[in-house]
Amino acid sequence: SKESKSIQFVSDNIFRQIIDGNLPQFKKEQLMTGEKVWITDDEQIQLNLPDADDFNIWTTSTRPRVTIGSRNAGSEIWHVQTVQFNTDCGLWFAADFNGDDEIKQKIETLLRVLGDCGIGGERNAGYGLFEFDNDTTIDLPEAICGNPFVTLSPICPQSAGQLQQMLSEDTVSYTLHPSTGWISSTGSGDRRKRINLFTEGSVLNTPNERVGRLVDLKPQEDYPHPVYRYGYAWQVGVKGVQNETEIQA
Repeated sequence: SKESKSIQFVSDNIFRQIIDGNLPQFKKEQLMTGEKVWITDDEQIQLNLPDADDFNIWTTSTRPRVTIGSRNAGSEIWHVQTVQFNTDCGLWFAADFNGDDEIKQKIETLLRVLGDCGIGGERNAGYGLFEFDNDTTIDLPEAICGNPFVTLSPICPQSAGQLQQMLSEDTVSYTLHPSTGWISSTGSGDRRKRINLFTEGSVLNTPNERVGRLVDLKPQEDYPHPVYRYGYAWQVGVKGVQNETEIQA
């Protein structure tokens, strides 16, 4: 339907139905946050929402900023878009440590440092600070070689051969997104190299090797240190759709 094309995120229950091959019946009344998020009727009841469309998980606003030139002291206006999450709402990501408690402890330490320093832009103004909770575990089906999978992380293929394998079936559905940005090293104002990645939610074919790689985006070869971008897939196995509705990632 026309309304379903605006959906960017689905709830856990709807996601599990989709990957199990049972696309749930779509209702416009189940959309929330500007019709970008799709939840089930039961989840709407759990959230105690009389009307899901009136509830926003996050809101965005654009604020003007002014910079003063270092040479002529002239002013120049620019704009910053900020995101504010509702109460008990936020971001999440998944990590698999393969039972290695030492690596898990290091990651949690890094997250605490990031939470105190902030992520994103305007960190000097106090934006991007966060606290994290690691009490939740998830269990998702593994991808089987030759079958489709949906990725929960951006992907940079290992090689042209792996890319060909990933796109070898007619059922693939994906979006490419350019990854750009600045290098946040102390005293650095350089931009990292631009690269196109398969976005989260892309549906691709599972090759016979680990999907993705860690890619170095340093601006030039003689740069003093690597600038890594994580491009490994988080593969979730997908079953065939059991109705006539086509799933688009």
